[in-house]
Amino acid sequence: VDRSPRERAAAAKSWQDACQQLTREIKLRHYSPSTEKTYLHYVRRFQAFTYNTHLDSITTEHARDYLADFAVKGHASASAQNLAFNALLFLFRHVLHREYVIPADTPRAKRPRSVPSVLSQDETAALLRNLTHPFKLMAQLTYACGLRISEVTTLRIKDLDLTRGMLTLRHAKGARDRTVPLPHAIMPQLRDQTNFAKKKWEEDCRQGSDGVFMPDGYEAKFGKQAKSVAWYWLFPAPHLTTVEQTGTRKRYHLHSSVFRRHLRAAVNAVG
Repeated sequence: VDRSPRERAAAAKSWQDACQQLTREIKLRHYSPSTEKTYLHYVRRFQAFTYNTHLDSITTEHARDYLADFAVKGHASASAQNLAFNALLFLFRHVLHREYVIPADTPRAKRPRSVPSVLSQDETAALLRNLTHPFKLMAQLTYACGLRISEVTTLRIKDLDLTRGMLTLRHAKGARDRTVPLPHAIMPQLRDQTNFAKKKWEEDCRQGSDGVFMPDGYEAKFGKQAKSVAWYWLFPAPHLTTVEQTGTRKRYHLHSSVFRRHLRAAVNAVG
């Protein structure tokens, strides 16, 4: 259907506002940044599928057609379909405030049942031997403490209690804290890494940096803590980041993609 430039602009504005509202609602619920990124991705795909139809005219029939097309023509995996379904569910319920009922006959891929691939001790040891510092220590922590990659990269100095040998994960998946024991075998390396991070913090203080990035909602209430050594990253990024909006210079943690890249290289090296 042909639409006037004014109608097209209004439709685009409705989607823009919806995406901004979706981001706010996700942050209010303390969902992870990866969830926010994923939901926005599928909402924008849904927007393209509807040819930028104004959100006032969007119905669950549009969602049903999109999910069916995504499953059949897009050959989407079961996990991708579930993510798209959940993204649209969040959009309808928390942004559009409408009922979201998708007919049971909408095509859905079945999640395959597969046996997990588990590395042997020898394979794990070979993998660790092919990792350099600090990625070897990050992998050891991930393996020994059962951490997600996003958890090990975002560790702060205050999360480690080297005296008691305990690690506290703050606001982990599901916005829950949990405490796990640290392996005794890598305690010397953890002390060395903590000392390295503290020296990096001292260097940042001398350079007059604005501290580290804080979790959502903490900046306004605990903004001064951004410059404290307790909140400093255990695995800091090598360079400061300039925030475009404010011009401040802050330290970020080693990005998860960098850790993943080194893991893949080690996996390839050991076959």
